[in-house]
Amino acid sequence: MRRLRVFVSRVKALFSQRLAAQEFDAEVEAHVDLLAEQYRRKGLSDEDARAAARRQFGAATQLKEELHEQRGVVFLEHILQDARYAFRQLGKSPVFFLTAMLTLALGIGVNTAVFSVLHAVLLRPLPLEDADQLVVVWEQNPHRYWYRNIVSAANFNDWEAQNKVFSDMALIDPLITFNVTGGDSPIEVKAQRVTPNFFSLLGVRPLLGRGFLPEEGRPGSGRVVVLGNALWQR
Repeated sequence: MRRLRVFVSRVKALFSQRLAAQEFDAEVEAHVDLLAEQYRRKGLSDEDARAAARRQFGAATQLKEELHEQRGVVFLEHILQDARYAFRQLGKSPVFFLTAMLTLALGIGVNTAVFSVLHAVLLRPLPLEDADQLVVVWEQNPHRYWYRNIVSAANFNDWEAQNKVFSDMALIDPLITFNVTGGDSPIEVKAQRVTPNFFSLLGVRPLLGRGFLPEEGRPGSGRVVVLGNALWQR
């Protein structure tokens, strides 16, 4: 907060420097007048008295520069001067000016978009319990190393039986679509087929109703779904 107050005061001083300079000049003249009056009393002429007073008082220009530096606005003035010079140069070449502005806009937009994606995917923690302990495991074809196979139910059962690493494991099949009927027209929705412990593993609880029961994952049991909020609203 202190740094913010200092910065604000310097900005105010930058925009009020003309008034401050006028006040400083008036104060200097007042001191010079007092000194000149003392010299006139000693018998000097008005011209000689003022010259002697100015010599004794010192260089007003140097004092004004020191006061200006103490106000801490020199760096802001330099920035404004550079900005004015840059805009004058760009104004002489409108095509170059537009090209530069378009390039800056595209660069800033791309950087903002990339940062937003990285922040959402990598930097911001997942809104889940113990998110740093969650991992995803998949199968990989040795002949197609870039392709990640969906784990079959049989392989998952073997992994689960032999697991000595994870506190819990859940299976997910993310490539599912369904048609929801009963309204004016069918709606195609994306879905995921999961094992009953999927939500408990993530530490997620439904806002309304319940999650899946263990027996609902056994072969031959009826199909049960949990609706997302957006689909429920629709």
